[in-house]
Amino acid sequence: MNDENLIPFNKRTKKEQREIARKGGEASGKARQEKRTFGQLVDIALSKIGLDETTGDEMSLKAIAATRMAEKCSKGDLKAIELAAELLGERVVKADITQRNAGSFDLDSLSDEQRRVLLSIGTDLVNKKE
Repeated sequence: MNDENLIPFNKRTKKEQREIARKGGEASGKARQEKRTFGQLVDIALSKIGLDETTGDEMSLKAIAATRMAEKCSKGDLKAIELAAELLGERVVKADITQRNAGSFDLDSLSDEQRRVLLSIGTDLVNKKE
């Protein structure tokens, strides 16, 4: 495309501006619909029942995925912790967490809210195993 052929938006007529805005709105609506449809399909797929390999229990695939994520969180997997916080609607603050070894990290570097989320995940996991 040749830059000389480009016309700035503010140099176009009001009619052209409205037409461009209308087309953009239609494209945006279509993209939102496609995203919503995809989300619904994923929700349906994850609602299917599967067999938890660890416990042998029948669970929804969502529950199995949540259980695995909670297990990873309890072992100090930082990516799992960040994802869990994001999915719970928590504000994810990138803390400077240094891993001391494969199974632990520095809890002092976490905010009170991050500690609360971790504790609730760990408690839920312990209660599920009992």
